[in-house]
Amino acid sequence: GYHNAEFVLTADNSLKKGGDVFIPDVPSSNPALNELASLLQSSKPIIHPAILSITPEEDAKKLRGFLTGYVGVQLLNAQIICKETILPRIMSKSPQPLPDELLSFTKLCKEILEAELGSGIEIWVRTKSGSIKTSKEVFLSSEFRPFRNWETHQAFVPGLSFIDSTYLPADCTDDELKKWRDFFKTAGVKENPDNGVEQFAINFALEKLKGKYRNVQLVEKRNYGFDIQTETPEGAPIQV
Repeated sequence: GYHNAEFVLTADNSLKKGGDVFIPDVPSSNPALNELASLLQSSKPIIHPAILSITPEEDAKKLRGFLTGYVGVQLLNAQIICKETILPRIMSKSPQPLPDELLSFTKLCKEILEAELGSGIEIWVRTKSGSIKTSKEVFLSSEFRPFRNWETHQAFVPGLSFIDSTYLPADCTDDELKKWRDFFKTAGVKENPDNGVEQFAINFALEKLKGKYRNVQLVEKRNYGFDIQTETPEGAPIQV
């Protein structure tokens, strides 16, 4: 073996013995590897990510085998590291991170953990309006292709905030979109706003009725047995 030779290049461009260096157990092709190495290098000697960028994947596996076997480089469980080091930075119980940091950390958590965040997790989320809100306050925007697209109905359900589409890569596949939807759902993003369907239905009806009838009034809280009362142009009452 080569355990005592200081020839393993680390992310901070120093040379160390293999036994003193760590490799996150993330596939070499995963873009999260570079960022994870950058984040961890201040606390642990992480192998330089360029070393693991070898292709094809078969050669990358052989290289990892050489490093962890003959050289003694240690494997780090990326999921454990992410849950202990990165996820806490974007959880809503922590101070709001800067917008770019939030985007970067969230992408990293999604790449490593996907929907395995754990139960009861609530995170900070960037919105299309530029604000940062908790995951329970936001909804999937059109770019995520949600089952029920509330962004297309926001004129009838005011006050909704939608997730910034910059989370998604430019060439996002259907499979990638599903992973993002599952990730945000696990993180506390709701599929539907509370009373959203009812509010949409009433506001949609009001908008349409105002274009055809007169004296349109919302009376849903008066327990008349109907929600809207209005009149035809001739004065005949209508109950909706």
